[in-house]
Amino acid sequence: MKEFNELDDYELKELKKEAYMNTNYMGHGERYIVLLSFMTPIIFLLSFVLASFNIIVTLLIFSIIMFIILTTIELFNDYKLEKYYNEKYDKYMYKFKKEEKIKKCFSKEKFTIDKEFIYEEEKEYGFNAIYVDDKSKRFAVTNKYDDNCAIMNFSELIDFKIVDDGNIIVGSNLGNALIGGLLLGTTGAIVGSQASRTISKDCHKLEIQILLNNVKNPSFTIQFINYSIDRDNESYEKIVRSVSDFVSALTYIKNNAKSKPKKEKSSSADKLKELKQMYNDKTITKKEYEEKKKEIMEKFMNE
Repeated sequence: MKEFNELDDYELKELKKEAYMNTNYMGHGERYIVLLSFMTPIIFLLSFVLASFNIIVTLLIFSIIMFIILTTIELFNDYKLEKYYNEKYDKYMYKFKKEEKIKKCFSKEKFTIDKEFIYEEEKEYGFNAIYVDDKSKRFAVTNKYDDNCAIMNFSELIDFKIVDDGNIIVGSNLGNALIGGLLLGTTGAIVGSQASRTISKDCHKLEIQILLNNVKNPSFTIQFINYSIDRDNESYEKIVRSVSDFVSALTYIKNNAKSKPKKEKSSSADKLKELKQMYNDKTITKKEYEEKKKEIMEKFMNE
């Protein structure tokens, strides 16, 4: 992603369209319509009074005032456009650096992503994520306020719960109540909660708290909402769907905690290659090499 001063004319044009749709950035047409509709008569009248009712001087003063106003608006909009883009750029770079750090961590720990659950909010930096490695029976968790990524075994997951404005809505001990997903309705009773309770129209805090059997990471919190949002809002519904996905992931992890990690089986070709290397390194004799080779081939034929 380029920096703002590296954008070409076409990219700037497209950025202005995007900013116009998503912010209070004003396009040229709307800007001039606003000025002509509301400001021009007032400015002209003011110029006329300042010019002591002289029409020529009035036009001159009017032109100067309009030029100053238009230039100021132009500069202010350019500032807003650059600010809008820089926020996008900073968010992109933060996400990119976080993803790179996670990739390095996974590579070092030989963690393979078989399943991933990611929630990224448009207004905030970072993202929440749960990654699952089925082969090694491990999972990794990260939240949008931290660029670290904790890797744990399935068996280390003790419990988890969804907390809505300080109230525990659901916990892993509810079993089947979680499998169907989380449903937080509008003002009224919460479906799937430990006990029916009335909730407010607005949500101020929504998070998943994870309890772990791990000395370094005894608990972990994945925060989805830390501000006021109407429960009827479309964005809130999107967040709830993501919470439901995360709950499904944690339920899967807990249900599969007792199964043993899959061990990789060496193929006959790998074994023969390793045997040949041992012979070339003179670790084994030719007789031992031939005997072992025959044994591997016999097992391969009988599979």
